[in-house]
Amino acid sequence: MTLWIIQRLLQAILVALAMAVIVFVGLHLIGSPIETLLPAEATHEDRLRLIADLGLDRPLYEQFFLFLKGVLHGNLGISYVYKEPAVELILSRLPATLELAFAAVLLSLVFGVPLGLMAGWKPESPFSRTIMIGSIFGFSLPIFWIAILLIMIFSVQLGWLPSSGRGATAALFGIPWSFVTLDGLRHMVLPAVSLSLFNISMVTRLAEAGVREAMSSEYVRFAKAKGFRRGASSASMCSRT
Repeated sequence: MTLWIIQRLLQAILVALAMAVIVFVGLHLIGSPIETLLPAEATHEDRLRLIADLGLDRPLYEQFFLFLKGVLHGNLGISYVYKEPAVELILSRLPATLELAFAAVLLSLVFGVPLGLMAGWKPESPFSRTIMIGSIFGFSLPIFWIAILLIMIFSVQLGWLPSSGRGATAALFGIPWSFVTLDGLRHMVLPAVSLSLFNISMVTRLAEAGVREAMSSEYVRFAKAKGFRRGASSASMCSRT
């Protein structure tokens, strides 16, 4: 057990190191941040001063180790777009991300499990086949295309739901949340549905496969041999046994 834990920790460290290398290389491939941070009227001295402040005048390997040191200390640098610490930006947007992810997971369970149960209960029925065909579309269609389509229908054409923004928020435990206000819930509908369609399809197929496997198991065949019907209650089954 100890050896297994050590192996997993080493694998996690290697994966984190590989991701750090990818992020570091990606940041350097997108170009110099100097052009983004400095205004057009900046002087050459301002440019040199900012390069020294960001450590861009140092060797590449030294920049990488400084990058790792900052990550280990919780310093992810300054956002080139918002000119603010990246950690503060992430924390400020974390509640919106969490509630949207939770809403998508909740929708996937609320719709995916019942659809999968119905599809697995009578797999040869037209309704079950329709559910499974719909799950294929949910797997195949890109999420961004579904999001654009939903915006075109429900925001542009019908005008029922907002197409962007977070809406009104209310503080709960000192953190602003959208799901506690009606306007915030209206803003959450389209992105939550867009994110949940893939998961709904996946949960539907998993539930359908689980039901079909259970229906072909030994205890189900035994119950059928004892005369238990699909619509019969558990009390009638106990009386038969």
